[in-house]
Amino acid sequence: MNLILLEPADWIDASHARVCDPRRLTHLREVHRAAPGDSLTVGALDGAIGRGELLALSASEALFHVPALDREPRRRCRCTCCWRCRGRVCWRAASNTSPRWG
Repeated sequence: MNLILLEPADWIDASHARVCDPRRLTHLREVHRAAPGDSLTVGALDGAIGRGELLALSASEALFHVPALDREPRRRCRCTCCWRCRGRVCWRAASNTSPRWG
C-alpha cells in the first residue's frame, strides 16, 4: 500500500494536516501525481489509516482534509517469506515448518 504518512507535527487540528517535508512533497507529485481535489490514502505514524482530500499543493507544502482515520493497518507476516504470502496468514509461520522445494 502506498500512503501518505502523517507525523504528529503535521497535524494542524483534528481534521487538517500540512506536509512541508520536501521528500514527501516530491513523493506526492512524482509517485501519486496528486492534484488538489484528489482523495489519497493517508495514515498517522504508528496509527490508523483513512482517506484524505488534498486541498492545496505548492512547492513548499501540501494541505489535507482528513475527516477520519478509521481503519487499522494490515499486519504483516513476520516470517521470511512475506513476498510469497503478501500479508496473509503464512503456512510456514502457522505450521512452523520449512517449505518443500522440488
